[in-house]
Amino acid sequence: MEKFKENINYIISENDTDKIKMDKILKKFTEQEIKLFSKDITVNSVDNNVVVATLNFILQTDKEKEEIKYPYISTAENFNKNIFENIMAAKKVILFERLGIQPKLQEVITSMVGTITPKQKELLIDKSKNDTNKIIEGKLKEYGLNSIDELRKDQASKIIDCFPKRS
Repeated sequence: MEKFKENINYIISENDTDKIKMDKILKKFTEQEIKLFSKDITVNSVDNNVVVATLNFILQTDKEKEEIKYPYISTAENFNKNIFENIMAAKKVILFERLGIQPKLQEVITSMVGTITPKQKELLIDKSKNDTNKIIEGKLKEYGLNSIDELRKDQASKIIDCFPKRS
């Protein structure tokens, strides 16, 4: 892993996005038979609809095998729904930390906060004109917001998930 870290500047470019960096690193890992994989998830506690868990990973090279633990906190209703994205985000953090790579600030902010997308906004505005308006108003109050424009991407997704599905 140390040799990999020393040669990281030959693998990735400073101008690469975090996703491209991740893709290049994982490709190089495959070539060098280095593996980072999710082993299991340990649920530590469930209290007031909040699940505190640990994502367990294995980082394996031809010479060593290391177990890495990563914290995971979620609501009970979203625990399984977002698990894949959280495993991938944890892999990115683990790799970037181990290799001394700084994530791009804008991408960190977007992934953490994520502003509402134009399609989400358009759908919510359209839905606010009919009977689902009560759902939108209720969720805005729940989030302590005054308008659709203030929603984050994840909040907008949760509201959209509340709409009745059409057959």
